[in-house]
Amino acid sequence: MRILRAGPSLVLVLAGVSFLPPPGHAQERIDRGQAVASDARFKIWAPAGSVRMEAWDRDSLHIAGTVEHGKLYSGGGRDAMKVMVEDLAGTNLSPTAHLVIQVPRGAQVSVKTVTAPIEATAVTGWFNSISGDIRLGGTARRLEAETLDGSITLQAEATWVRVRTGSGAITLEGRYRDLRTSSVSGPIRVLNKEVERGRIESVTGDIHYAGRFMPEGAVDFDTHSGTVTLELPNNVAGHLSLTSIGGSIENNLTADQPAPAVEGAGEELVLRLGGGGAAITVRSFKGTIRLVRM
Repeated sequence: MRILRAGPSLVLVLAGVSFLPPPGHAQERIDRGQAVASDARFKIWAPAGSVRMEAWDRDSLHIAGTVEHGKLYSGGGRDAMKVMVEDLAGTNLSPTAHLVIQVPRGAQVSVKTVTAPIEATAVTGWFNSISGDIRLGGTARRLEAETLDGSITLQAEATWVRVRTGSGAITLEGRYRDLRTSSVSGPIRVLNKEVERGRIESVTGDIHYAGRFMPEGAVDFDTHSGTVTLELPNNVAGHLSLTSIGGSIENNLTADQPAPAVEGAGEELVLRLGGGGAAITVRSFKGTIRLVRM
């Protein structure tokens, strides 16, 4: 009977094998750049981690950061590119990436995540996450943001804005000529310099608007059971039409009081403030409508 004895070299080899990291465990550092068109389009997918987008005055794309349990794919031409964080083949690990992506100021992006928060400064595009928070700033042409459970914060200036959440809070500060925002149960807070055209609506979430409206503009507020509060300056001008079917109307802006609705149940209040101004309509099924002074 032969007895095999392990020599010192075999022991070292086995020891080395036992301490090898599992596939995909290593963290990859990213530092890539590529020339692109000044108005290039980008699609970006990063499920977990974080994504920060920045606009700069160069006709190039630059990606920096780290990827763990996965790999970064980037490909395309000067006019359009995809940037994706992918699983490693043969693993069940969830890839996590922390990326800072710089794009030309004239570019347009589409960014999507699952849990990763998204930040962008002066970047035009569409930003979507299932549960990650979204924060947008700077000056952009168009901004569209959507999340189910995360919050959305805009401190920006843009001509066209669309914002939607499920249960997440919405906070908008800035100047938006064409604004539409909605939530299911999340609160909506708008601190605005001016809005020309707008529609702000919720199912059960409270709505708070503080600011002024552009002359000759039109803004609608609509909720099922949330409280709508309009906090307006002393010199506000406009035509206000308020209706609450099952709730109440509280006017702390003028001495006028609501009256029973002409058609159906509920209360209504019509105010003409100053000369001219915007057309403001507020409708609620069961919620309270409040007018207060800034």
